[in-house]
Amino acid sequence: MATTGATTGIVNARVKMGTVWDRTIEVLNGRTDMIAPIALLGIALPSVLRDGFAAFSTPGTLTFALVGATLAIAALVAVIWAQLAIVAIATDPATNAAEARRVAGKRVLPALGITMLLTFVAALFVVPPVIVLLNSGFDFAAAASGSSVQMTPPSANAAAFVALYGLAFLLVAIWIGARLVLLNPVILNERRGIGAIRRSVQLTKGLTWRIIGVLILFAIVMLVSTWAAQSVTGIIFRLALGADGIATATFLSGVVATIVTTVFTALAAVFTAQLYVAVREKLPPGMKSPMKLDFATVLTDAWTLFKRDRDLLLRIAAPFLFLPAFALALVVPDPPMPDAAAGNNEAQAMVWADAVQTWAAAHGGWYLLAYVMSFFGTSLFYALYLDREHLDLRQALTRCLRIFPRFLLAMVIVSLPAGAGLLLYAIPGLYILGRTMLTGPALFAEAPLGALAAIRRSLVLSRGSGLPLMGLAAFSYISGWLVGAPFMMADRALREGGQANPVALAIVDAGAAVAAMAAGIAMALIAISAYRRLAR
Repeated sequence: MATTGATTGIVNARVKMGTVWDRTIEVLNGRTDMIAPIALLGIALPSVLRDGFAAFSTPGTLTFALVGATLAIAALVAVIWAQLAIVAIATDPATNAAEARRVAGKRVLPALGITMLLTFVAALFVVPPVIVLLNSGFDFAAAASGSSVQMTPPSANAAAFVALYGLAFLLVAIWIGARLVLLNPVILNERRGIGAIRRSVQLTKGLTWRIIGVLILFAIVMLVSTWAAQSVTGIIFRLALGADGIATATFLSGVVATIVTTVFTALAAVFTAQLYVAVREKLPPGMKSPMKLDFATVLTDAWTLFKRDRDLLLRIAAPFLFLPAFALALVVPDPPMPDAAAGNNEAQAMVWADAVQTWAAAHGGWYLLAYVMSFFGTSLFYALYLDREHLDLRQALTRCLRIFPRFLLAMVIVSLPAGAGLLLYAIPGLYILGRTMLTGPALFAEAPLGALAAIRRSLVLSRGSGLPLMGLAAFSYISGWLVGAPFMMADRALREGGQANPVALAIVDAGAAVAAMAAGIAMALIAISAYRRLAR
């Protein structure tokens, strides 16, 4: 891997930005008649519709929020589609407009998913300064409304932390943006899902600083051009429409700014396509499209296993995954949580600690038993699918009993850092879950292995595939939580009423248990499918 990275860096050092710009101009000169309609339809028009609704509607109403959110999402999807279509046109001279629109339509959902994932990750890293400001007494509501009256300013330490954090965040964001500049060309041309992130990072090795320079220059020119167009046309429209037409004048000047932004967005799409082509031309043949773990392929493999063996899988999952989760939700109360309204004093912390200790003494054993049973069910899946002798259920059960103590120890070791990481803004925990996802499969497929050796084996196998595996872990974990959350909310609502209907309570708790069972099956089959591909 080190040799591959070094080779990529040397190769990319030969890619000249001047040549890429020359090719970009050639594409624009020859194919503008194909690019312009797509840019106007996919970038300019949705943005104008969204901004027009926001400008001439009454804010603060439910209709405004729903329609505004719908238009914003539609505009995002349209912009991504247009960028992909322009990339298709600029990448291959043989591609016509109809083919570009068709290919972009097929790849818009993966591109949208990756965009949302990256946005979510970026939002998580915005949380620390927000927490620091809240703890210092800063009033975000007053700041958002533009009112500074009676607003407590942040402390000097908080302001210094936020300033330094913001500067570091900006620098890191610029660097990451440069490494991900080829994301859309990779998604479109190499049919990759979340693996496109790693592929873009690989392809831009050795080009980072030159790309950053281009991005900064591009951003300055675009911002100055947009500001100048909007300012000049804003003055003209206000003079023409008078004092009563300020809102219309503002909207029309915004339309002009959107047109300018559309031109630069199309230009950026063509440039990234030509940069991708230039980098690919310089790569050795063996590196044109390296075999890596693919998000969609692993999910397809797991789904195929489930469709083929669902009867057997559900018979195993019912007692070991569904029943423990159902019993916990129905009978065992949730652990006590600290009272946020009571403050952070030491006495309150001691009261909460005593409540947790009392709860653990009364109910902790049931939680421990439920987790052991669910781990056993998961290990039984591995014994069924990852033995060279293709054991049946009875033989798999026997083998599982023999290996299970090591599997349980490995899961406990993995759960400690993963659980801490999930509490720490989720991303570190999901990454640990992804890198250690192959621990169980390695234990059963490569026996005899110890718990620590299986964890090390998972780390070795997952090297270079951390992001796809993190995405797969997030898919299982977050999907199960999202499906089960409405049932758990209904459970709490029923119990808070005092006299909960036992039938209704059993139904909603069964729904939550089904969600947990589905997530457990998905995680096991995904781990099996990923192991089979990476252990070849």
